[in-house]
Amino acid sequence: MPANLPQTINPFFYKPMIFKITQIEFDFDYEDVTEEEQNEIINDTTSYLWDSPSEEELVNVITNNTGWTVTDLQYEKV
Repeated sequence: MPANLPQTINPFFYKPMIFKITQIEFDFDYEDVTEEEQNEIINDTTSYLWDSPSEEELVNVITNNTGWTVTDLQYEKV
C-alpha cells in the first residue's frame, strides 16, 4: 500500500462470510404448515449458500430471509 494512503478500514465495506447449512430446524409450532411444506422450506434453505457478516449473525440472516425463526442450526464455512 502506498505510504500516502490512510491505513484505516472502511467500516461500510466488509467481505461477508459464506456458509453451507448442513442441518436446520425452524419453529413451525402453531403455524398451519404441512409437513411437505416444512420439508420444502428446509430443503430450500440447505441447498443455498448463505452470506453473513459473521457466524453470530447467520441465524438472523436466515430468519430474516425465510420468515421463519431458526431453532437449531449446523453449518460449514465455505
